[in-house]
Amino acid sequence: MPSPGLDQALARHHAVRDAGTPVPRVQHFGDPAGEASAAFTRGVVREQSTHAVIVLRGRERVEFVNRMCTNDATRVTPTFGIGAALTSAKGKLVDLARIAARGEELLLLGSAGQGAALKAWLEKYVVMEELAIVDATAEESRLLAFGPQAAAAVQQAIGVELAPADGGFAVAQGRCDAAPVLALGAGPAPFHGIELIAPAAAAGALFDRLVAGGLTPIGETAWSQVRVEAGIPLHGREISDNANPLEAGLLNAVSFNKGCYIGQEVVARLNSYAKVQRLLIGARFPAAVEPATVQEIFWDLLRVGHATSTTRSPRLDATLALAFIKNEYAKPGTPVYTVRQGERIDGVLCELPFR
Repeated sequence: MPSPGLDQALARHHAVRDAGTPVPRVQHFGDPAGEASAAFTRGVVREQSTHAVIVLRGRERVEFVNRMCTNDATRVTPTFGIGAALTSAKGKLVDLARIAARGEELLLLGSAGQGAALKAWLEKYVVMEELAIVDATAEESRLLAFGPQAAAAVQQAIGVELAPADGGFAVAQGRCDAAPVLALGAGPAPFHGIELIAPAAAAGALFDRLVAGGLTPIGETAWSQVRVEAGIPLHGREISDNANPLEAGLLNAVSFNKGCYIGQEVVARLNSYAKVQRLLIGARFPAAVEPATVQEIFWDLLRVGHATSTTRSPRLDATLALAFIKNEYAKPGTPVYTVRQGERIDGVLCELPFR
């Protein structure tokens, strides 16, 4: 749940919640279509208070995280962070995380609702390390500034500007009044996103500042469309124990030169022997197609894959899908089709993000 201050800020901007869920999420702020449009024309701010914040302390924190993730955690500095996959012993995805340093702490930022599960998973592998693992999801809030004006709004709100970073993302420490705010940036416009980590008590004021800086509040209804258009994988859909990092398009989150980690042998073997069987890619169909009907995807008479997330995009006048497609067919421009009540509906595979 959002902190009281953030909850009040959301209410000031006319948040409408889904009261039928155990943890009511903000569905929209009165205009879902306008919120989705703003994500690509100006920029939006999204509250992510259920997204996991795991804090690791102790002198062996970097070495421990390095053997738990697919990327090289020794590269993390106060101004540079990395994306990394957490995998099982069989090389399947546990979660996708961002790793950043903050003083004497290492932050592992995971998916929505995964704080307790990630903490328990990490603790299983602690042996003799001098280490403390804390699920700080309730004490720290995560906000996402996304879109063409995200960087300008963040600079106005907390006084920092993030430089481009190759092979990871830039990190900077700013302030919202007296509260410290960690900013993590990634991606070129219009798919530029900056994540902000702040004490829960300061999240409401930070949210208001980002709105004052020109960002539109966005709820889950519009974000579900935007994230598909931007090719952002979701835990439980594209990120699951049914996929490995290479299938999910997370090559940038994998180092093949670092030491061992959980699932390393499987992931390395898949890469070395070109054994990846399928890839996550975009699929585009006519806008008249109901997104829920896009499920199985075919080429010629062969079933070559299936959609994991779908949406209708007014911006592109199309129905879009994130889909796992057999490797030999997963090339942008490949003609494919789906079937609705016996009717063939033609589409085409596309690079992610959709443009």
